[in-house]
Amino acid sequence: MREKTLKFAIRIVRLYQYLVNEKKEYTMSKQVLKSGTNSGAMVREAAYAGSGSDFILHHFWFCASRVGSPLLGLGAGGGKCTKPKVVQYIHKLSVGQKEINETQFWLEVLFATEYISIKQFDSLMADAVEIMKLLTSSITTKKKNLGLL
Repeated sequence: MREKTLKFAIRIVRLYQYLVNEKKEYTMSKQVLKSGTNSGAMVREAAYAGSGSDFILHHFWFCASRVGSPLLGLGAGGGKCTKPKVVQYIHKLSVGQKEINETQFWLEVLFATEYISIKQFDSLMADAVEIMKLLTSSITTKKKNLGLL
C-alpha cells in the first residue's frame, strides 16, 4: 500500500504540474494535489500511529464507544480498551479513505470540465479505486481482528 500510494502521489503531482503549466488551471489543481497526496501521507502516518494528543483523544473515544467510560477505559462489566496504536492506525487509514474519495471527486470534475482526457481520467481513477480497496480491506481486517465486525 505504501508503494502504491507513493506512485499515485507522484502521478497527482505531475497532473498538478500539467494543469497549472498547460491548462492554466489553478484552483481545482490545488484541491486534487492536496487530497491526492494526503492519502499516501495518511498511510505513512498509520505506520507510526500512537503519539501526541490526537492519539489520546482517539484512544479515549474508542474506549468510550466500546465499553462505556472514556476516562477509565472500563465499562460497567470491567471491559478493556483496544490498544490505542491500533485505534490510531484505523483512524489514519480512514482519513486516507476520505482523501481518496475527495480525489475521485476532483478527477470527475476535471474530466467533466475537459481539463483532463478520458485516458488520463480512467488511468488515475483506476489507481484511486485500487487504493480505496486496499485501505478499506486493511481497515476491515483490523476491525475483524478486534471483534468489531
